[in-house]
Amino acid sequence: MDARPTIDSPTDSPAASPSVSVAAHTAIAIIAIAWCAALTWLVLATANPVTLNRRQILDADAVVTAQLVDPATGTCRIVRQWNGPMLPNEIVVAYLDETAVRAGGDWILPLVKIGDQPEVLASSLRSHARFVYPATPEVLEQLDAILNPLVRPCLKPRSGDTI
Repeated sequence: MDARPTIDSPTDSPAASPSVSVAAHTAIAIIAIAWCAALTWLVLATANPVTLNRRQILDADAVVTAQLVDPATGTCRIVRQWNGPMLPNEIVVAYLDETAVRAGGDWILPLVKIGDQPEVLASSLRSHARFVYPATPEVLEQLDAILNPLVRPCLKPRSGDTI
């Protein structure tokens, strides 16, 4: 006789238990949802960081952090002046409507004075876009690094070394 155990029905097998199958599918669904949520968070948290146009910042006559007071006239209140000749507390910036400046926040404006009025310096790109930047902590850190680079000591060559 055969000493092997017999299975009377498919439900006697632990692999065919419906509760194990439902639990496995539930766990897989939870992991998939958590994975999608993590990817969505990464996209939203790291997408399109603002990068300053270094050439535009260095070529500007003055760089200021300003708030838009009147969009119609381009009037701005200077919050901080980073460099350049001293400007009054409120200025009217020409062509400000060609930029991304909006009311309700601080903006970094690289300015150049052409004629009587300052204007946002056009970039050296083919489009000559007038870039302005939201004054976020990351952008202010970039600006400070551009305007105040670390001064590295000049290493003198030892005698006999060639440069």
